[in-house]
Amino acid sequence: ILALFSRYDISRTGSVDYHEFVDKLMEHDFSNIASTATGSKLNEMVSGAFGARRSSLGIVDMHNSDDDSDVDEEELLEMKRGEVKKIFWMIDKDKSGFIDREEMELLLLALGKTLTAEEIDEGLASIDVDGSGHVDFEEFFEWYNKKS
Repeated sequence: ILALFSRYDISRTGSVDYHEFVDKLMEHDFSNIASTATGSKLNEMVSGAFGARRSSLGIVDMHNSDDDSDVDEEELLEMKRGEVKKIFWMIDKDKSGFIDREEMELLLLALGKTLTAEEIDEGLASIDVDGSGHVDFEEFFEWYNKKS
């Protein structure tokens, strides 16, 4: 238990405040997704949207034109929508239904992207179609779907 506690006590004060706890959880969640095929794809897409150098990581294509299965385009889109929704909710740490600048910045850091505030704002604005200052699921899905 002490080892677990010390993992979350970032400031080493003998207590864990809410922000330290959330920061450590987010670091853990994002590092887990970053090491998956989905994380690789997200890394590639974020690199494109936020003006960072593109990595050499591959993108997983959810639609194989040689596939002879009985899955039609509508079913494929719904399956993709479900997968993208999982990613969205992983990024939306406060479960507000929006990805805000802070959450996007945490994702970028977890993916190893060190960007200026201006680059982050520009990238977020390219995804935030309605100009609300945050990204809702539909905006995220459209961006994700367009990039894949």
